Amino acid sequence: FFKRMDEALSTGMVNKDWLESWLDGKPPENVIFGTSVENQAMAELRIPRLLSIPAANRFVSFEPLLGPVNSGLDGISEIVIGGESGRNPRPCNVEWIRSLARQGQEAGVKVHVKQLGAFSIEEQGSQRRRILYDDPKGGNPSEWPEDLREFSVLG
Repeated sequence: FFKRMDEALSTGMVNKDWLESWLDGKPPENVIFGTSVENQAMAELRIPRLLSIPAANRFVSFEPLLGPVNSGLDGISEIVIGGESGRNPRPCNVEWIRSLARQGQEAGVKVHVKQLGAFSIEEQGSQRRRILYDDPKGGNPSEWPEDLREFSVLG
C-alpha cells in the first residue's frame, strides 16, 4: 500500500495534500478497501493485512465460503457472504454462513448474504443433507432458511 502511494505521489497521479492528510491518519471517507476470504487460513492471512491499511472503511467478501471462519471483525465496516456457484461448485455449509452473520452482528458490522451457493449443505447432528434450490446459485432469499433472509442483498 505505502509503496504504491509513494509511486502515485512521485508521478503526480495523486494530489499531494490529499495523500499527506491520508498518511497523517485522516483517511478519506469515500475510499473503501477490501479483501476476499474463503476459509480460516485466508482470514488469518488477509484480514490483518487489510487492517494494517489506514482506511475509514473496510470490507471482507467471504466468497466463495469454503469452510468455517472465526475471525475478529473489529475495524471492518461491512461483510458479504456467499457460497460458490458455477461449474463444479464446492460445498458451503449453511451454518458457516450463519456463524459469520452472527459474528458480524455482534461486531456491529453490516452483513449481506449474497447467495447460499449452488452446493449448499446443512448438518443436523451426524446427518448431512444437500439443499436444492430453484435458483441455481442459491440466490433467492425466499428459498433460504428464515433466519438468513434478513441479511439478503436483495432485501
